[in-house]
Amino acid sequence: MIFRSFYAPLVIYFIIFIILAARFRIIRAFDKADAFSESSAKNLEELGLRFFAAGIFNNLEKQGIIIKTSDDKYYKDKTRYDTWKKKQRTIAFIVCAILVVVTICLIIFVSIFYPS
Repeated sequence: MIFRSFYAPLVIYFIIFIILAARFRIIRAFDKADAFSESSAKNLEELGLRFFAAGIFNNLEKQGIIIKTSDDKYYKDKTRYDTWKKKQRTIAFIVCAILVVVTICLIIFVSIFYPS
């Protein structure tokens, strides 16, 4: 019972890591392909994104970071990405700080109420 409480933060960290890794892979694919304008747009196969996290890709598209052209090709809007990236770093810092505090509180709680 005690050890289960220690796994909850680890599961949260793992889920966050998986989401960030998938998002990083998508963004990196556009960087590698130099797809930053409508003239240099690529389709998903050219980007190497045939098998990817569709939800994360669609989220980036809804936010205007990834733009779809009329011929079903995609490119990354650099200016929107830079603005979005700054916001994401701030949010990530706040979330990590909260997770660290919750983890510390959980450890203290368990050590007080369930001493070895």
